[in-house]
Amino acid sequence: MLNKGEILCFGELLWNQQTTQKLPAGGPMNIGFHLTQLGYNVAIASNVDDDRMGDELLNFLEERGVKTELVQRHPVNPDHRLEVKFEGKKNAPIHSA
Repeated sequence: MLNKGEILCFGELLWNQQTTQKLPAGGPMNIGFHLTQLGYNVAIASNVDDDRMGDELLNFLEERGVKTELVQRHPVNPDHRLEVKFEGKKNAPIHSA
């Protein structure tokens, strides 16, 4: 549960999959992470898959001080991934998995 004075961020947590790397992404994660860096107590409410990639998302947040007790684990669907594939200098279509 949240304590008085804590900030709750809620919404999608996902992986931004680029050609050579994957990065944790999603508005709530970005906001929560940066608010924690500014000294605020932050919790995330979301849903991630009950697999290795879900574990990595939660570990990323927890290692940076963001509380994850309100994140549910889902056993069926694959983690949300956002793939960016570069096709030339100006074209980078985005594919959501």
